[in-house]
Amino acid sequence: KQVSNLWRIWRAAKIQFEESKQLHETTNRRVAELTEQLDELESLRFDKQEWRKTQEDHLRLSNLSQLTTCLGQVVDILDGDGPTVSRALSQVRAQFSQVVDFDHTVKQLASEAESIEVLARELDREVRRYLDGLEAEPNAIDALDRRISEVHGAAKKLGVKPEDLPTVKSNMERELQ
Repeated sequence: KQVSNLWRIWRAAKIQFEESKQLHETTNRRVAELTEQLDELESLRFDKQEWRKTQEDHLRLSNLSQLTTCLGQVVDILDGDGPTVSRALSQVRAQFSQVVDFDHTVKQLASEAESIEVLARELDREVRRYLDGLEAEPNAIDALDRRISEVHGAAKKLGVKPEDLPTVKSNMERELQ
């Protein structure tokens, strides 16, 4: 009977040992997996602000031709060779100037027209300045494509959205502690 009890104790201890060993192996695999994933996320150097800027830059560069065409047309409308907003506003102001002394309301309208004319000139300058700066670096779109691909690849591997990568990384770090 004593041998039988010792055998049951030994059997229970062996089962407990096997379960502990299996738990230890599972924990080691999880630690290795988390460490590898964290190393990958660290090398990615993902930042939400950088991600937003990358997406904005990519959108702008992908549509550069349309942007430059559209803004070129805006410049022409504001102050080009044909009929323009600036010329029309100048004509409006000239018309007001003929009768401005006859009525206080017309004087206010003339003042508003002058303000609008100034705003139109400022808008024209700003659009031209922006248009002049709208040049693509030769390899910029390729670099952005690579970055977007890296981030999407890491996010897909972890089954999350790119925006969620920092949260996932924090959760992994907490789990490793």
